[in-house]
Amino acid sequence: MGAAGFDGATFEGDATFRSATFEGDAGFDGATFKREAWFGSAIFERDAMFGWATFEGDTWFDSAIFERDAKFGSATFEGYVRFRSAAFKRGAWFDSATFKGDTWFGRATFKGDARFDSAIFVEADQFGPLVCAGRLVLSGAMFGSPVTLSLSNPTAKRRSSTSASPRATPNGTTSPPPAS
Repeated sequence: MGAAGFDGATFEGDATFRSATFEGDAGFDGATFKREAWFGSAIFERDAMFGWATFEGDTWFDSAIFERDAKFGSATFEGYVRFRSAAFKRGAWFDSATFKGDTWFGRATFKGDARFDSAIFVEADQFGPLVCAGRLVLSGAMFGSPVTLSLSNPTAKRRSSTSASPRATPNGTTSPPPAS
């Protein structure tokens, strides 16, 4: 599939793009997905743009590959959303996105920066485990309940033989993990 222009489109039924390859830019800015959206194992060879998109049903991006920038700024995910084992090979923007249901980024890898500036996570109690080689930005992010952040940076030098996960509080601040 070459360039995909679905900006502002409304998908009334299930939207299935499972295993699709988008060779050109994939434009879904402002799109509305009324039911389930399946992008599992999809390959986005150029920019993937989902800014201001609304996902009303459950959404899957499991094992999707984003070769260039992935832009989900101001998107709203009303149901369950999974990015399990997704590979972001450049920048990923989720700034001001709202995640209302369970949210999974388990085993996702970010080779560039992963930005969640001012994102809202209503039900997430676990963020990760994920690998981020660039910067993970959670500035202004809000969590509806305490959340465990499980992160790894493959380029960071290991300072100790133990690892810990900070806990984020509902107001978006983090606290150190409990002493063992």
